[in-house]
Amino acid sequence: INPVSGTQLQFAVAIDNGAVVCDSNLGWRIDQDNNFSVHCNPGYVYAFTPSGQQAWYSNGINSWAFTQQVTFSGNVNVWSEERFGCGGAVSAASTPIPLD
Repeated sequence: INPVSGTQLQFAVAIDNGAVVCDSNLGWRIDQDNNFSVHCNPGYVYAFTPSGQQAWYSNGINSWAFTQQVTFSGNVNVWSEERFGCGGAVSAASTPIPLD
């Protein structure tokens, strides 16, 4: 659970060229900016704001900042950003989770 926003990470994954390079099932943390940062293979980075709307991805060679299209389902925000192979979901007590 993110202590500032109260959102809880359900899952997050990043797939690059067909390989899973970041996976929250292997670990995640809240970074210095109160964003979720997912466990990734060496050289990769996938982080996003508590709502899932703003994200950062790096493959070790290039880095991108982008807006993920978030869909609301009850108290869960879900996204799938196909350009970068990133997807995930967060939940909270509030409905819907406020976007950034």
